[in-house]
Amino acid sequence: MAEFGDYCCAIDRHVHELLDDANAQRHEHNGEQGRDYEPPQAYYVVHIGEAEKLSENGSSFIAYSIQFGECEVKRRYSEFESLRMCLCRLYPTFIVPPIPEKHSLTQYAVLQKRAKEDQYIIERRKRMLEHFLNHLVEHPILSSEHILHRFLESGVSWTEVLHSPIVTGLP
Repeated sequence: MAEFGDYCCAIDRHVHELLDDANAQRHEHNGEQGRDYEPPQAYYVVHIGEAEKLSENGSSFIAYSIQFGECEVKRRYSEFESLRMCLCRLYPTFIVPPIPEKHSLTQYAVLQKRAKEDQYIIERRKRMLEHFLNHLVEHPILSSEHILHRFLESGVSWTEVLHSPIVTGLP
């Protein structure tokens, strides 16, 4: 485990502590079950709990509740999209994991009348966004990126992060 000075912020330290715990559990289970045993998503550090429809300034959107350890933050799809875009611009030679596609306006209009299918799509998107975040926090370099930590930090305005010099100065 690294010392506190090796982390850029408390979120960075917290995420890496959770990763260390998950890796210890993974190694413990691998010893019991054989080397290749690794149940899917059993050791994820970041989880997306509920997705709820919220309204802001007359428009509605789905907010995803991101949980890791005792921390929780809500982010909308467009914020995931901009996080990925920032990471791709910061690290153009890295393969940043994909996120699920957003519905076109036509698809959304059709699905408005089919709540059951809409719920299926939201659940699928939750799983894919959770997978995306866990790939980021498990990445040896991207996990130390402060933009990711700000994304995971409760009470942080993502709009302010996007207008910060580190982001606005990107090519």
